[in-house]
Amino acid sequence: MSGLDVRFEGDTVRATLCRPLVRNALGAEEWQRLESLEEELASSREADFVVLASEGDCFCAGVDLALIEAARQRPEGMIDLIRRNGSIVARLGRVPQLLIVAVDGPAIGIGMHLALAGDFLLATRRSYFWLPEAQLGLVDVFHHGVLERCLGRHGAAALALLGRKLPAGEALRLGIIGECFDTRAALDDAVDDMRATLRKVPRGVRRAYKARAVAGLTDDLVGQVEAMQAVLAGAESSEERASISGRQAAQGQQG
Repeated sequence: MSGLDVRFEGDTVRATLCRPLVRNALGAEEWQRLESLEEELASSREADFVVLASEGDCFCAGVDLALIEAARQRPEGMIDLIRRNGSIVARLGRVPQLLIVAVDGPAIGIGMHLALAGDFLLATRRSYFWLPEAQLGLVDVFHHGVLERCLGRHGAAALALLGRKLPAGEALRLGIIGECFDTRAALDDAVDDMRATLRKVPRGVRRAYKARAVAGLTDDLVGQVEAMQAVLAGAESSEERASISGRQAAQGQQG
Protein backbone atom coordinates (compact mmCIF):
# COMPACT_ATOMS: atom_id res chain seq x y z
CA MET A 1 0.00 0.00 0.00
CA SER A 2 1.35 3.40 -0.99
CA GLY A 3 2.29 5.90 1.68
CA LEU A 4 0.91 8.66 -0.54
CA ASP A 5 -2.83 8.99 0.01
CA VAL A 6 -4.56 10.67 -2.95
CA ARG A 7 -8.14 11.87 -2.82
CA PHE A 8 -10.11 13.71 -5.48
CA GLU A 9 -12.54 16.10 -3.80
CA GLY A 10 -14.37 18.22 -6.35
CA ASP A 11 -11.96 20.79 -7.75
CA THR A 12 -9.19 19.75 -5.33
CA VAL A 13 -6.81 16.81 -5.25
CA ARG A 14 -5.37 16.14 -1.80
CA ALA A 15 -2.07 14.23 -1.79
CA THR A 16 -0.90 13.36 1.71
CA LEU A 17 2.39 11.72 2.67
CA CYS A 18 1.35 9.14 5.25
CA ARG A 19 4.37 7.13 6.38
CA PRO A 20 5.00 8.87 9.72
CA LEU A 21 6.91 5.91 11.20
CA VAL A 22 9.68 6.51 8.65
CA ARG A 23 9.25 10.29 8.66
CA ASN A 24 7.42 10.17 5.33
CA ALA A 25 10.47 8.95 3.43
CA LEU A 26 9.61 8.23 -0.19
CA GLY A 27 9.88 4.59 -1.23
CA ALA A 28 9.25 2.88 -4.56
CA GLU A 29 5.47 2.80 -4.12
CA GLU A 30 5.30 6.47 -3.20
CA TRP A 31 7.33 7.52 -6.23
CA GLN A 32 5.20 5.33 -8.47
CA ARG A 33 1.97 6.78 -7.06
CA LEU A 34 3.28 10.33 -7.43
CA GLU A 35 4.20 9.63 -11.05
CA SER A 36 0.77 8.16 -11.83
CA LEU A 37 -0.89 11.13 -10.10
CA GLU A 38 0.96 13.52 -12.40
CA GLU A 39 -0.42 11.63 -15.40
CA GLU A 40 -3.94 11.88 -13.99
CA LEU A 41 -3.56 15.60 -13.33
CA ALA A 42 -2.30 16.26 -16.86
CA SER A 43 -5.63 15.08 -18.31
CA SER A 44 -8.02 16.09 -15.51
CA ARG A 45 -10.82 18.47 -16.45
CA GLU A 46 -12.20 18.80 -12.92
CA ALA A 47 -9.16 19.44 -10.75
CA ASP A 48 -8.05 23.04 -10.28
CA PHE A 49 -5.95 22.68 -7.14
CA VAL A 50 -3.53 20.16 -5.68
CA VAL A 51 -2.79 20.26 -1.96
CA LEU A 52 0.36 18.39 -0.90
CA ALA A 53 0.62 17.81 2.85
CA SER A 54 1.80 15.19 5.33
CA GLU A 55 0.96 13.26 8.48
CA GLY A 56 3.17 13.10 11.58
CA ASP A 57 5.89 15.42 12.80
CA CYS A 58 8.01 15.44 9.62
CA PHE A 59 6.95 16.68 6.21
CA CYS A 60 9.38 14.43 4.31
CA ALA A 61 12.76 12.98 5.29
CA GLY A 62 13.91 12.28 1.75
CA VAL A 63 14.36 9.05 -0.17
CA ASP A 64 13.65 5.72 1.52
CA LEU A 65 16.79 3.83 2.51
CA ALA A 66 15.67 0.70 0.64
CA LEU A 67 15.76 2.57 -2.66
CA ILE A 68 19.22 3.90 -1.93
CA GLU A 69 20.52 0.45 -1.03
CA ALA A 70 19.07 -1.00 -4.24
CA ALA A 71 20.62 1.80 -6.30
CA ARG A 72 24.05 1.07 -4.81
CA GLN A 73 24.01 -2.38 -6.36
CA ARG A 74 24.38 -0.99 -9.89
CA PRO A 75 27.27 1.13 -11.26
CA GLU A 76 24.94 3.93 -12.42
CA GLY A 77 22.30 3.23 -9.83
CA MET A 78 22.56 6.50 -7.94
CA ILE A 79 22.54 8.55 -11.14
CA ASP A 80 19.44 6.70 -12.37
CA LEU A 81 17.74 7.22 -9.01
CA ILE A 82 18.49 10.95 -9.00
CA ARG A 83 17.37 11.33 -12.61
CA ARG A 84 14.06 9.50 -12.11
CA ASN A 85 13.12 11.06 -8.80
CA GLY A 86 14.21 14.49 -9.95
CA SER A 87 12.10 14.15 -13.09
CA ILE A 88 9.04 13.32 -11.01
CA VAL A 89 9.58 16.34 -8.77
CA ALA A 90 10.13 18.59 -11.79
CA ARG A 91 6.92 17.34 -13.43
CA LEU A 92 5.00 17.95 -10.22
CA GLY A 93 5.91 21.61 -10.47
CA ARG A 94 4.58 21.67 -14.03
CA VAL A 95 1.11 20.16 -13.54
CA PRO A 96 -1.60 22.48 -14.96
CA GLN A 97 -3.29 22.87 -11.57
CA LEU A 98 -2.12 25.29 -8.89
CA LEU A 99 -0.04 23.34 -6.39
CA ILE A 100 -0.34 24.35 -2.73
CA VAL A 101 2.26 22.74 -0.46
CA ALA A 102 1.59 22.72 3.29
CA VAL A 103 4.77 21.91 5.22
CA ASP A 104 4.54 20.88 8.86
CA GLY A 105 7.90 19.71 10.18
CA PRO A 106 11.31 19.17 8.56
CA ALA A 107 11.59 19.04 4.77
CA ILE A 108 14.86 17.22 4.12
CA GLY A 109 16.71 16.53 0.87
CA ILE A 110 14.24 15.63 -1.87
CA GLY A 111 11.51 16.55 0.63
CA MET A 112 12.66 20.15 0.42
CA HIS A 113 12.52 19.98 -3.37
CA LEU A 114 8.98 18.61 -3.22
CA ALA A 115 8.05 21.68 -1.20
CA LEU A 116 9.80 24.05 -3.62
CA ALA A 117 7.80 22.57 -6.51
CA GLY A 118 4.70 24.32 -5.19
CA ASP A 119 3.13 27.45 -6.64
CA PHE A 120 2.23 28.34 -3.06
CA LEU A 121 4.33 27.17 -0.12
CA LEU A 122 3.00 27.53 3.43
CA ALA A 123 4.58 26.17 6.61
CA THR A 124 4.32 25.95 10.37
CA ARG A 125 6.94 27.74 12.45
CA ARG A 126 8.41 24.46 13.68
CA SER A 127 9.30 23.51 10.11
CA TYR A 128 12.74 23.83 8.58
CA PHE A 129 14.42 23.05 5.27
CA TRP A 130 17.64 21.07 5.06
CA LEU A 131 19.96 19.75 2.34
CA PRO A 132 22.43 17.40 4.13
CA GLU A 133 23.79 15.76 0.97
CA ALA A 134 27.21 17.42 0.95
CA GLN A 135 27.99 16.00 4.38
CA LEU A 136 27.09 12.59 2.96
CA GLY A 137 29.51 12.92 0.05
CA LEU A 138 26.82 13.95 -2.44
CA VAL A 139 25.94 17.18 -4.21
CA ASP A 140 22.58 18.96 -4.43
CA VAL A 141 22.10 21.81 -6.91
CA PHE A 142 18.46 21.07 -7.71
CA HIS A 143 16.46 24.35 -7.39
CA HIS A 144 19.79 26.16 -7.02
CA GLY A 145 18.58 29.07 -9.12
CA VAL A 146 15.59 29.71 -6.87
CA LEU A 147 17.66 29.42 -3.71
CA GLU A 148 20.43 31.69 -4.97
CA ARG A 149 17.94 34.38 -5.95
CA CYS A 150 16.39 34.29 -2.47
CA LEU A 151 19.45 33.61 -0.32
CA GLY A 152 22.25 35.12 -2.38
CA ARG A 153 25.32 33.19 -3.45
CA HIS A 154 26.68 32.77 0.07
CA GLY A 155 23.34 31.71 1.51
CA ALA A 156 22.72 29.13 -1.20
CA ALA A 157 26.23 27.73 -0.75
CA ALA A 158 25.79 27.54 3.03
CA LEU A 159 22.58 25.58 2.55
CA ALA A 160 24.04 23.19 -0.04
CA LEU A 161 27.59 22.75 1.31
CA LEU A 162 27.63 23.59 5.03
CA GLY A 163 24.49 21.69 5.98
CA ARG A 164 22.79 24.81 7.29
CA LYS A 165 19.16 24.36 8.25
CA LEU A 166 16.77 27.05 7.08
CA PRO A 167 14.02 27.74 9.66
CA ALA A 168 10.53 28.50 8.38
CA GLY A 169 10.59 31.98 9.89
CA GLU A 170 13.70 32.90 7.94
CA ALA A 171 12.35 31.26 4.80
CA LEU A 172 9.29 33.52 5.15
CA ARG A 173 11.44 36.64 5.48
CA LEU A 174 13.38 35.66 2.35
CA GLY A 175 10.26 34.97 0.31
CA ILE A 176 10.86 31.22 -0.08
CA ILE A 177 7.57 30.49 1.67
CA GLY A 178 4.47 32.64 1.54
CA GLU A 179 3.06 32.37 5.06
CA CYS A 180 4.04 30.87 8.40
CA PHE A 181 1.70 29.56 11.14
CA ASP A 182 1.94 28.53 14.78
CA THR A 183 -0.12 25.34 14.47
CA ARG A 184 -1.09 22.71 11.93
CA ALA A 185 -4.74 23.67 12.39
CA ALA A 186 -3.95 27.25 11.40
CA LEU A 187 -1.99 25.95 8.42
CA ASP A 188 -4.93 23.82 7.27
CA ASP A 189 -7.32 26.75 7.64
CA ALA A 190 -5.00 28.94 5.58
CA VAL A 191 -4.96 26.36 2.78
CA ASP A 192 -8.77 26.34 2.73
CA ASP A 193 -8.90 30.15 2.73
CA MET A 194 -6.40 30.29 -0.12
CA ARG A 195 -8.45 27.93 -2.26
CA ALA A 196 -11.58 29.97 -1.56
CA THR A 197 -9.82 33.15 -2.66
CA LEU A 198 -8.34 31.52 -5.75
CA ARG A 199 -11.78 30.28 -6.83
CA LYS A 200 -12.77 33.92 -7.31
CA VAL A 201 -10.10 34.21 -10.00
CA PRO A 202 -11.43 32.97 -13.37
CA ARG A 203 -10.15 29.53 -14.21
CA GLY A 204 -8.74 30.72 -17.53
CA VAL A 205 -6.68 33.33 -15.72
CA ARG A 206 -5.31 30.76 -13.27
CA ARG A 207 -4.41 28.35 -16.06
CA ALA A 208 -2.79 31.07 -18.15
CA TYR A 209 -0.70 32.20 -15.19
CA LYS A 210 0.43 28.66 -14.43
CA ALA A 211 1.35 27.99 -18.05
CA ARG A 212 3.46 31.14 -18.18
CA ALA A 213 5.10 30.41 -14.83
CA VAL A 214 5.99 26.89 -15.95
CA ALA A 215 7.44 28.21 -19.21
CA GLY A 216 9.89 30.28 -17.18
CA LEU A 217 11.25 27.35 -15.18
CA THR A 218 14.82 26.28 -15.83
CA ASP A 219 15.80 22.64 -16.08
CA ASP A 220 17.63 22.31 -12.76
CA LEU A 221 17.51 18.53 -13.11
CA VAL A 222 20.12 18.53 -15.88
CA GLY A 223 22.54 20.41 -13.66
CA GLN A 224 21.82 18.09 -10.74
CA VAL A 225 22.56 14.94 -12.73
CA GLU A 226 25.71 16.42 -14.27
CA ALA A 227 26.96 17.53 -10.85
CA MET A 228 26.42 14.09 -9.36
CA GLN A 229 28.13 12.43 -12.32
CA ALA A 230 31.13 14.69 -11.74
CA VAL A 231 31.26 13.69 -8.07
CA LEU A 232 31.23 9.97 -8.90
CA ALA A 233 33.68 10.40 -11.78
CA GLY A 234 36.09 12.08 -9.39
CA ALA A 235 36.10 9.12 -7.02
CA GLU A 236 39.43 7.34 -7.18
CA SER A 237 38.12 3.79 -6.95
CA SER A 238 34.99 1.69 -7.14
CA GLU A 239 35.18 1.33 -3.35
CA GLU A 240 35.14 5.10 -2.95
CA ARG A 241 32.23 5.37 -5.38
CA ALA A 242 30.29 2.85 -3.29
CA SER A 243 31.19 4.73 -0.13
CA ILE A 244 29.95 8.03 -1.57
CA SER A 245 26.70 6.47 -2.68
CA GLY A 246 26.29 4.69 0.62
CA ARG A 247 26.52 7.81 2.75
CA GLN A 248 23.12 8.87 1.54
CA ALA A 249 21.68 6.05 3.61
CA ALA A 250 21.95 8.41 6.59
CA GLN A 251 19.82 11.07 4.89
CA GLY A 252 16.48 11.48 6.58
CA GLN A 253 17.62 9.75 9.76
CA GLN A 254 19.16 12.96 11.08
CA GLY A 255 17.68 16.23 12.30
